[in-house]
Amino acid sequence: MKSNNEFLESQKHILWTTYILYILLFPAIIGFIINVIMLYKMRRLKTDNDIPMTNLVAMFYGHHLWLLRTFIFTACLGMAGLGTIYYAFGYVVIMGAIIWWFYRIVRGVIALLEFHPVPVWR
Repeated sequence: MKSNNEFLESQKHILWTTYILYILLFPAIIGFIINVIMLYKMRRLKTDNDIPMTNLVAMFYGHHLWLLRTFIFTACLGMAGLGTIYYAFGYVVIMGAIIWWFYRIVRGVIALLEFHPVPVWR
């Protein structure tokens, strides 16, 4: 079993890797897959009690959930924008999705740098 410090350190590295993948846009699907796996593992933590659910673990869980929702909502907005691009409204939707994507990534990175949780609806 990993100690609590090793677990927290590995979570920090995984989150930084995921944020970098999201910033690069193209491999964001890899970041999405990492987030799904990590969310599953962290949900199991709540029931297994291998690692106590501290505030830091809850913060990392929140960051993974934040990134997962960023990917899903941006993908949905992008598809809606592509579907309405013929009417010229799609360009506005796509630009809004891109701006929202970068806002969420920057806000998440700043929160991670300061070791603060991101606002996540549960």
